[in-house]
Amino acid sequence: MKNNSKIISFIKNNMKGVGIGVVIICVLYIIIAGEYGYIAQTHLETNLQQIEQQINDAQIKRDSIYEQIMLLNNSNELIEKTARELYGMKRKDETDVFVIKREVQD
Repeated sequence: MKNNSKIISFIKNNMKGVGIGVVIICVLYIIIAGEYGYIAQTHLETNLQQIEQQINDAQIKRDSIYEQIMLLNNSNELIEKTARELYGMKRKDETDVFVIKREVQD
């Protein structure tokens, strides 16, 4: 009980200093860990970088698909090859289609 009364008397005698200390602690908390603080900002920047990378990957994939579409629009042979390899399609006069896949070695 004696320690509590010492703390209370210290706070009463140094009210201005304690108030300033509390304000400084609150401001530091807001700057570091608040809703718009350093930690939140770092987290948002990391998320932004990940989303930008996903956008870049999607654009590369879109460009690749667009290029394939352009090639297929301009080449009957490529359409036939794709139909045979991917979908096992055949011409009316053929009986069976065999696709031989080879492993690519790097």
